[in-house]
Amino acid sequence: MAPLGLGGDGLGSLRWPAQCCGITALKPTLGRIPAAGEMTIGEQLLVVDGPLARRVADLRAAFAVLAGPDWRDPRTVPAPLPDPVRVAAVAGPGGHGTAPPVQAAVRTAATLAFYTGATLYYLVFYRSRLIPRWLSAWGLAGTLLGLAAGLLVLFQSIAVLPSTQVVLNLPIATQEMVLAVWLIVKGFSPTAKAPAPAELQPA
Repeated sequence: MAPLGLGGDGLGSLRWPAQCCGITALKPTLGRIPAAGEMTIGEQLLVVDGPLARRVADLRAAFAVLAGPDWRDPRTVPAPLPDPVRVAAVAGPGGHGTAPPVQAAVRTAATLAFYTGATLYYLVFYRSRLIPRWLSAWGLAGTLLGLAAGLLVLFQSIAVLPSTQVVLNLPIATQEMVLAVWLIVKGFSPTAKAPAPAELQPA
């Protein structure tokens, strides 16, 4: 298989094959990638070109090369690429809608991804002492409880948003508000130091 591919997407011709094959694909906004000389004006208004790749990083690299204005295609605009990359979880994309179990699974996956990232976030805070360690430890404990809540929902041990899930998410919600106030009032510690790469490796 090739590491990168290029196709056109009007009603899912990039996204559906990528989903079925376990790779990534992107249908860009109209005007992101020029299509001069490839098709008629009518076709250009329906179909947009986009990359396919095995990894998201490769997808972004291909998109950075392909995107940009072209004088032969009046639709293209010189819009900058977002940095850092933002990720959105869309449980109900509109149209005919999605089944409630699918929406619940997407929301649960997004929750697990958020808490996994938050755990690393607070681990860096704890090791570097950018904020007091008691606040970092509170955040780590809260993220672990949040991960537990997400896993309980994933394995259908509890329903979405019952009292159990709310209670498990309450510590991190409270900690985030305390952290926000702390950073506004005191900011990061001026004596903090970046941890060495070896310190971030799990024991």
